[in-house]
Amino acid sequence: MTAEIDIERKELLDEIEYWNKQIALNSNIVELAFFKVFVKFEKFIIDSITRYSIGLKSSYDYAPKRKLEFQSKEHFMDTVNNRDFFEINERLEKIVMQIFEDDNPISFFFSSSDKTFY
Repeated sequence: MTAEIDIERKELLDEIEYWNKQIALNSNIVELAFFKVFVKFEKFIIDSITRYSIGLKSSYDYAPKRKLEFQSKEHFMDTVNNRDFFEINERLEKIVMQIFEDDNPISFFFSSSDKTFY
């Protein structure tokens, strides 16, 4: 399953590269580019949370320690009210803190002094 993670990471990096090239041609599209990359970034984070919650590892053989162990993506989705998309907000922060031990990399996104950024 690490190939799936690599593909999703590549999609995010490809999106960034694409918009970098577009901005070089037309600097008036910076806001659009930021929005498009941010959406891909959010998807990457949510997909990472989902994968890690069912025990899959990253391509670097990393998996955060879990407090709760979900058996499948469906089990995870049923537990979080079958949502296909989460906003990166306080609700997601609570879900992450309930699933993973405190030293997980996802907590970084909630540790900012200005959480409203996300």
